[in-house]
Amino acid sequence: MTALLLLAVGCLSSTEIGGESIEAPEDEPVFVLMDGIVGKMHETIEIPDAEGLEIVNRKEADCPPEEYLPYGFGDDLVPFFAPYGSQRISKGNGSGYGLDGYPDNSPENYDMLVKRLINKIVNCKEEICLYKQYRCQDMDVAYAPPGIR
Repeated sequence: MTALLLLAVGCLSSTEIGGESIEAPEDEPVFVLMDGIVGKMHETIEIPDAEGLEIVNRKEADCPPEEYLPYGFGDDLVPFFAPYGSQRISKGNGSGYGLDGYPDNSPENYDMLVKRLINKIVNCKEEICLYKQYRCQDMDVAYAPPGIR
């Protein structure tokens, strides 16, 4: 039996997840979980003792303060860090922003921003994705949403 579990997020249709068109198998179960379920997710976490945790510091910017771009990035697509209180100005923004940290809602900027954010995650997926398989031996495709029990 083939089961197909799709998670539709935002304006994506369930057949466009992952950038690929997905054909639902005939006479097989298909489950579609929409935003309402995702928005109500919750998990309990255990916060470990600080002793024994590895601290990984972000790469600090090494350019002159006048050349610093708060959202400039290197090969790993992670912006360079400017410690608060340094001579470089730090900016935080939840909207569309340019490399200089100022709002930029242009289509060209959003194209660059969204591709960088997606690729930053995709490039590290082997390190950051944790999953367990359960009764998947006979499945061709399985999409599993995060955090729903």
